[in-house]
Amino acid sequence: MPDVDMGVGLDEEDDPIVCSYDIFVKPHISEGREIYVLQFPNRDIDQRYAGSNDAQPLKFRTKPKSGMVEMDVPIDARRNYDKDKGVKWGDAIKKSNMVKGGGSHGLPGGFGIGGAQPTGRGRGRAQDQLDPERVMADFEGAIRSEQVLVKQTLGGQVIPVDKNSPTYFLGAFQNDKLHLTPIDHMVQMRPQFHHIDAYAEQEKQNRPREGPAPRSTEARAVHMTVKSNIDGEGDGSDDIGARIAAAQQEPWQKHRYVDEDHPAAWDCYHENMFIYSEQLDESGKEKELSTETVPKLITGMDDMAYIDTISAPNNAAKMSRAKVDAQTVDLDDDDEEPSSVRLTLRLNLLNPQEECLVLAKANRLEVWRATEEGLEMAYAKSIYGRISMLQKIQPAGSKTDHLFVGTVRAQYFTVMWNAATHKLDTMQSFVDVSQESMRDSESRDRCLVDPTGRLLVMELYEGVLNLVKIVKPRGGKTDYLDKPEQVRISEMRVRASAFLYTDTKQPKLALLYQDAREDVKLATYRMLDDKGHLATQFDPTRDRENDLDGLCLGAMHIIPVPKGGDEGSKRYIVRNATTAKANMGGLVVVGETKFTYLDDESKAVVEYPLDEAVLWAAWESIDERNYLLGDDYGFLYVLTILVDGATVTGMKVTKLGQVSKPTSLENMGNGIFYVGSHEADSQVIRIDFQSSPDQSITVLQKMPNIAPILDFTVMDMGGRDGETKLNEYSSGQARLVTGSGGFEGGSLRSVRSGVGLDDIGILAEMDGIRKVFALHSGPSLPNDTLVVAFSTETRFFKFDAEGEIEEVETVRNLSATAETLLTYNLDDGCILQVTQNEAIIHGKNSSHRWQPPDGQIITAASGNQNYVLLSSNGRALVSLSIQQNLAEIAHQELGDDQAACVHVPQVLGNVGIVGLWKSGSVSLLDIRTLNTIVSEELRRTDGASVPRDIALTQILPPELSGPTLFVSMEDGVVLSFDVDKDDYSLSSRKSIVLGTRQAQLQILPRDDTTFNIFATCEHPTLIYGSEAFPNSVVIATADELKLAVIDNERRTHVTTLPIGETVRRIAYSARERTFAIGSIKRELIKGQELITTSFRLVDEVMFGELGEPFYLPQNNEIIESVIRAELPTKHGDGELVERFLVGTSFLHDSEINIRGRLLIFGVNNDRTPYMITEHSLKGSCRCIGVLDGKIVAALNKTVVMYDYEETSSTSANLTKIATYRCSTCPIDIDITGNIIAVADIMKSVALVEYTPGANGLPDKLQEVGRHSQQVFATSVAEVDTDTYLESDHDGNLIVLKRNREGVTEQDKLRLEVLCEMNLGEMVNRIKKVNIATSKDALLIPRAFVGTTEGSIYLFSLIPPQNQDILMRLQSQLASLPTQSLSHPESYPGTIEFSPGNLDFNRYRSYVSAVRETSEPFRFVDGDLIELFLDLRWDVQELMGKALGVPAEELRGLVEGLRRLR
Repeated sequence: MPDVDMGVGLDEEDDPIVCSYDIFVKPHISEGREIYVLQFPNRDIDQRYAGSNDAQPLKFRTKPKSGMVEMDVPIDARRNYDKDKGVKWGDAIKKSNMVKGGGSHGLPGGFGIGGAQPTGRGRGRAQDQLDPERVMADFEGAIRSEQVLVKQTLGGQVIPVDKNSPTYFLGAFQNDKLHLTPIDHMVQMRPQFHHIDAYAEQEKQNRPREGPAPRSTEARAVHMTVKSNIDGEGDGSDDIGARIAAAQQEPWQKHRYVDEDHPAAWDCYHENMFIYSEQLDESGKEKELSTETVPKLITGMDDMAYIDTISAPNNAAKMSRAKVDAQTVDLDDDDEEPSSVRLTLRLNLLNPQEECLVLAKANRLEVWRATEEGLEMAYAKSIYGRISMLQKIQPAGSKTDHLFVGTVRAQYFTVMWNAATHKLDTMQSFVDVSQESMRDSESRDRCLVDPTGRLLVMELYEGVLNLVKIVKPRGGKTDYLDKPEQVRISEMRVRASAFLYTDTKQPKLALLYQDAREDVKLATYRMLDDKGHLATQFDPTRDRENDLDGLCLGAMHIIPVPKGGDEGSKRYIVRNATTAKANMGGLVVVGETKFTYLDDESKAVVEYPLDEAVLWAAWESIDERNYLLGDDYGFLYVLTILVDGATVTGMKVTKLGQVSKPTSLENMGNGIFYVGSHEADSQVIRIDFQSSPDQSITVLQKMPNIAPILDFTVMDMGGRDGETKLNEYSSGQARLVTGSGGFEGGSLRSVRSGVGLDDIGILAEMDGIRKVFALHSGPSLPNDTLVVAFSTETRFFKFDAEGEIEEVETVRNLSATAETLLTYNLDDGCILQVTQNEAIIHGKNSSHRWQPPDGQIITAASGNQNYVLLSSNGRALVSLSIQQNLAEIAHQELGDDQAACVHVPQVLGNVGIVGLWKSGSVSLLDIRTLNTIVSEELRRTDGASVPRDIALTQILPPELSGPTLFVSMEDGVVLSFDVDKDDYSLSSRKSIVLGTRQAQLQILPRDDTTFNIFATCEHPTLIYGSEAFPNSVVIATADELKLAVIDNERRTHVTTLPIGETVRRIAYSARERTFAIGSIKRELIKGQELITTSFRLVDEVMFGELGEPFYLPQNNEIIESVIRAELPTKHGDGELVERFLVGTSFLHDSEINIRGRLLIFGVNNDRTPYMITEHSLKGSCRCIGVLDGKIVAALNKTVVMYDYEETSSTSANLTKIATYRCSTCPIDIDITGNIIAVADIMKSVALVEYTPGANGLPDKLQEVGRHSQQVFATSVAEVDTDTYLESDHDGNLIVLKRNREGVTEQDKLRLEVLCEMNLGEMVNRIKKVNIATSKDALLIPRAFVGTTEGSIYLFSLIPPQNQDILMRLQSQLASLPTQSLSHPESYPGTIEFSPGNLDFNRYRSYVSAVRETSEPFRFVDGDLIELFLDLRWDVQELMGKALGVPAEELRGLVEGLRRLR
């Protein structure tokens, strides 16, 4: 290829015109004729059906009304032909045609429903039976007489068209002219198996008549589609029965088929495919067709009409309204709601005299009110849509404000607070029906209401404003929002907008915009004319009242300034522009380098330059002349407008302290402000404007926010050292650690679901509490005595029925002068107490005791109603019989070991359990002899932890499982074992990490046969509550004794490690017990932003930083990916070693062809990372994986595989062995076996297979699967065999399946869509999990999903036995707002699951820039399913009847799903 001079010819056309053609468009073919285009997907052009291939079609027939087409083609019965099947099927077809009179099978034949059926008469006649031997003997004759199958039927259905369907043409060239003829019908022809249908029909007729076969009860997945009738629309569902009947009744129309090479076919071609039939001139040449002899195509619209067509009509409202029922139903919210605050609004929603705060978090509305303790949530509700705008409206006659809400799906509604029901009632709803081709506005959707409350403006699309007048309801109606109108503006790229404060009744709108030259300007318009009518169009040359340029290029905000309310603030307008002064009532343009004040009436301007550039994020009014501003770094500033009377003389900006980076600021009054944040915790702060600026801010309240989740890892809570995992998933198993927030708000968050405690009150302030116990005064009374043990004494507290507490000297003569190790009530009314010096039974009349030998003390004790197991000096075990008045029945010396803890369970009869110090084991003993029954080693191979507490009880119902043994280890790990009820063997070892020190285990009753285990690491002990405080617990902390209530359900508990940097990537190492993070730090030094990237280690439990961080070059290199992997070595013993792999990218090209690096880190004895090797890359290393000891790196456009060779602990080599070229840029990879799933930033997912080289051939990466749709992927993970979960930037989730059994190679390469839905939040990361479940499990958890809004979702597969009922239940629940069940006369009204009565199916339907569906496909929303439990009992019963499932069974199913949380 010759060299190209890049400096020459840059202006030349790079896409030259090679040739041109005149195009002639024909009308439809002549009347009585139609053009059918038959497509044969399974046959290539070389095997087309034509006489030249001995495959000329025999017959062609159509059913025009039903759209059915069939064609008979010959079969070569002499080659590659199964004669036995040919004879069998040929005979069946012949008999079927005789019975049906030449009818058809399949859908054209009505599937055999209602048609003529064989009567059975003459069954068994000799002449009706085929003699196969005779046919085989004369097979040639059988072919000629068609006694065997000699033709195949191809069939298809006409592709339906509507007004939005494209029009296809057939093109035919005539010299340099192209003639286009419209196509009438397109049909895909596929083989029809009529011969098999006919044979099955004959078999059925010849089968002896028997009773009906039993129906199969096996569950199967059914995808239900429920269509609802809204606003009088007809039912859009398809009546399949009517279609079958119509297809069967319509007769076939038979046509003659002419072969393509027949002269008649060519004659038809020349006659019908051109504008005029081809004609010859006198010399025998074709006549030239001139463009002048035919009419020319002209457009029927002008330029403005064309713009209207491709965007929105200039003079038509594009918003359709529908009043909706305001009835609401109380629905509980789940614990996995988003935490990112995007929008805030203050209004009088709940009370006319009290302002409340409304927050928008993704699809969740929250209403907060101010209390003495801080902000308190008053109401929360999830809606079926992601919220994009909030605004307040006060309709005429309403004492409270109404809330206007908009969603990203162009759905808008207003709600008001119903004080009687304490719910939100929907007042009005709108649906935007603007054409999809309109371009979204450059900034986020905005909604403004003018200061007088008369006009609402929405900015949704470029160059378009949606105007809605707020009117007084008339004629008994409640609608207060008038018909929406759309007007055009010439300002396309609007950055900010605001209504100004005016003295007239004409609202004035200010637009801050960027013009075509990239200059930032300000324009103002009046929205109503002199008669109060809406402006229909803004002409910039005529209607602009202000046109201000010279603004800061970084300006992004407008602050409208009200007019002064005092007498000295009266305006005096000077018409002479040269002497005009700026007065109050204008606006401030907030720029990065300067502020500009404009008085829109006098046109006067005041500028204020800043000392250094600032990126402004949000602002809020303090009063008429002071405004609070927040910047991108979280610093707060006060803008003060300086005035002299009514004249603005200047501005001043004062810097205060630092808070979370604000997305919104709200003034709560009295110096209290709410800081809503997307990238950090939201805060309630107090600002003292009288103190020094650096000490003026006090944080009063923090509201945790884990958004955006940039990356997260699933910490392995079990399975260490060969331990098995939990059989059934529970959210309490998993501990997720997220990299959350951005820059100054960046942090690590430990997210875990667990049972929490709500404090009731503090009983007493006490130090040094060792244990607490609960006793009752009589055998049938509840607990009324609290025993508190200290190291040298025991104290007693009595509770009465009213909750009064009194300390007493003793109870039943229990010892108060020693530490109580154990005390509890006996069935005979006595009380057992064990201290260090004795075990004693305090009876009604006398006492029985046991004392250890002289010089020894009791160190541990446990008992039940029959036995007490003691440890004497830790060296010996002693068993006492309670029935024999504490007689010693067994004694066992432990040799050189010691007892760390003992336990006597209430189950399993004569069993005691001991945990040993030295061996770190636990043993089950026969408590009567203290002989060992079973012993189990507990320690991990790399630890020395010992058991510190034991509990054995019945967790699951006895009919399902035996008891469970729990052992709390010293390092915070709790082990569990299944105990066999017969031989006491231990199995199914599992583990979970609860904290940094041993957990104390408390057995709490659940019902008559089962119990719960309450484990706590932060408090020394815990007991069950009393009569005055039922279902409560008494907790002893380090310095107090308090009363609390245990949560009925799990809650999400978040532990935070502030990093102050963006935690971009995170990886977890169970072996090192650390998290490896790649973080980015941002600093502003003397106006210059400094970026520093580091790699560091963090402890898995304490979250403390380990060792020294590894820093990358400043302002140049950032971390893109971090993983943990085991890699092979060629030094030492050659075993696999654990390493951290880090991929980076360069911000600037420091060297030619170097765009990133691949770094390999080890961890030294000081737990500090050190770099083993680095490898320069030609592209940014977006993500990394490991396949069979080889490193896979996804670069800008390529996936590269490297062979890793570690020659020592500090050196290694990387060798490229294979590459794969991506469509655009890989964003994520997932490796399973030898398959690499590559998520492309624009082209969905491709599967790449790695094949090692053999026989001297190199290794290779080959594409074996692809999803061909345009999907802007964000993450991918394999969730089942050959099944992948993909997320995209539109918030969709897609499940793809590889088709290994495809018929053709194209089928095998195509990834099929199994399921799809819209989550409503963009997913950043998908992390797969492998949890073994039983065959009866409700769900099979497969992945966690983390989103930009701070939500964490669990993705699960539904087992086949549950698919049908869950999908049908979801369809019924989704239809509840608009559709009654099967008994409308008794159905208790419509139900509103979502304010605005938004449609669930639309909310969860797939949506992207290229396609949109009407409902989710084979996805079940767990949140919607759980709402079944919140329905009234009668509604549940009706729904059960509609589904054919008892309501009690449905409740049990849904309750089981809810427990998975």
